[in-house]
Amino acid sequence: MPVPINSDSEEWHPTVSRQGTLYFSSARESPPGGYAIYCSRLKNGHYPAAEKLDAIINSHFGAWDPFIAPDESYLIFSSEQPYGYGGHDQYITHLQNGTWTTPKSLGPATNSSATEYGSYITPDGSFYFFSRPTGWGVNDAADLYWVDSRAVLGTK
Repeated sequence: MPVPINSDSEEWHPTVSRQGTLYFSSARESPPGGYAIYCSRLKNGHYPAAEKLDAIINSHFGAWDPFIAPDESYLIFSSEQPYGYGGHDQYITHLQNGTWTTPKSLGPATNSSATEYGSYITPDGSFYFFSRPTGWGVNDAADLYWVDSRAVLGTK
């Protein structure tokens, strides 16, 4: 029997806050080929049914590969927004008074005309890592990239 956070669809790219809140990507309830971000707050050592994040994040452009800040103050994710740099770009949203802000592109520090995904910030907060593949075929390579985290968090 699957745990409540799983579905009959795909789930991937888990990220967990210091408080134990789990954020992840899923294709459940999404339009065909689309993905959304869900969360489940740890309660008594168990993860209850996952909740889909607000439409400001899970727009019809899709949202996937989340990275939640340890204190849950911001969320970085991939999306295919029409005003982006390429096919899939990285966006950031901040939690203010219990509401997520309008996602903003991380800009040219990470985004390009290629595809970017798989965000992570190192535990010490120094570096932002992500992946950029050369294509989507079985044998296409993907490279790891990193920048000073201040370039994406706006703390320069």
